[in-house]
Amino acid sequence: MSRKDYIKIAEVLNLMYNTKDDDREDMYCHFTLEDLIDVLSRIFKHDNERFDGKRFYNACTEKGGE
Repeated sequence: MSRKDYIKIAEVLNLMYNTKDDDREDMYCHFTLEDLIDVLSRIFKHDNERFDGKRFYNACTEKGGE
């Protein structure tokens, strides 16, 4: 991975961390792991048209590192 990749990932995590719930300004939105996988997949696909989002999702969600 390059510095550019780390910056993109940090930007996504920062956005998720700092996005507040519309109903309660003191409460952060509760993003799921699937939300994070989806956002990262979109970024990776934009960066590389051959990126396989389904394969990435499966690698992120398979149990026991199988």
